[in-house]
Amino acid sequence: MRGLVFAGVLFGLIGASVPAVAATFDFVARIDVANALLPTGTLVTGQFRYDEELNASSTYVYEGSFGSTFEDASINLAFRAADIDFSARAFSGVNIFTEDGGDFYLIAMTPQANAAIYLWDPLVSFLNTSSLPTDFPELIRYSYFDDEDDVGPTGPSGEFTYYDLNAGTGFDATLLSITRTSPAAVPEPTTWAMLIVGFGLVGGAIRLPRRRLLTT
Repeated sequence: MRGLVFAGVLFGLIGASVPAVAATFDFVARIDVANALLPTGTLVTGQFRYDEELNASSTYVYEGSFGSTFEDASINLAFRAADIDFSARAFSGVNIFTEDGGDFYLIAMTPQANAAIYLWDPLVSFLNTSSLPTDFPELIRYSYFDDEDDVGPTGPSGEFTYYDLNAGTGFDATLLSITRTSPAAVPEPTTWAMLIVGFGLVGGAIRLPRRRLLTT
């Protein structure tokens, strides 16, 4: 009984000492389509982040597809392209379609502009609707569909979009890469210390009744 009490205290302390894990990703995109805002060939560099352990805010199931939306203050999208410097809170989500893959999206909206990342994966190799991705695959294609044969891409592909509400124009950019820059979650030194001490306390509490039996 005493061992169970010590174990409960131990795990409570460990849980309280582990902070939320912020997953941070850098991305690079390139404007390949002519637009009125920035020249073709302009590079877009940016970053987005969110807590790995977020629970879905809402879910849906509809005609062979299902998905989740995640809304939290930890979700943020920022980018820079030429003289445009954007950063705003965002929301994110995952959709999975039974017959033809799924997608990940992250959208930020302000009174002046909207920005979004879309990533499509026909094999759903890194997507699930219970959590946001902790890593992303290499991107190999610009858009969701090939303009020449109307056949969907055979691997992950994505794009970055931006629309300036004041200017009434924006751009679409080829998503070239997404790279995780934050380390994966590991226990902090204090957590390891409490774990070692805690197991010692639990072991001692379990052995104590046995010693009393032997001495009576």
